[in-house]
Amino acid sequence: MAELIFDTDVDNDPHDVRRALIDFRATMRGRDRGGLTGSAETVLAEVLNNIVEHALAGRGQDGAIHVRCHLEGAGLCFEVVDNGIPLPGGECPARTMPELGKLEDLPEGGFGWALVGILASDLEYQRDRHENRLRFRLLVPD
Repeated sequence: MAELIFDTDVDNDPHDVRRALIDFRATMRGRDRGGLTGSAETVLAEVLNNIVEHALAGRGQDGAIHVRCHLEGAGLCFEVVDNGIPLPGGECPARTMPELGKLEDLPEGGFGWALVGILASDLEYQRDRHENRLRFRLLVPD
């Protein structure tokens, strides 16, 4: 049975994203299974920062994010809900790494969703009325 271990609201602000990540890490003390905390924090940081930077851009205090995490078996299951604009095309961006060439030609962004795709599984996005709902799971590596 799944155990709810983290449930928080995050303001549309990078500083509040950082606060939520610190709170998540504190919640995981003594619960970490196979080193999942670091990977989960990385994925959660990427997801939350993308929401603040893109989905809720220009919304100020009207932007809201809710995060839930359940401990389930050998993994962590997340649900992140926000009231921002939908993802382009109604689906998660491609989870492939951008083309890498010379150091001076490296893109500034484009690595985040690839990292999410590497670390998380069962990534599921849906638009429900005026909310974005993203679910993903992190499993203890074999």
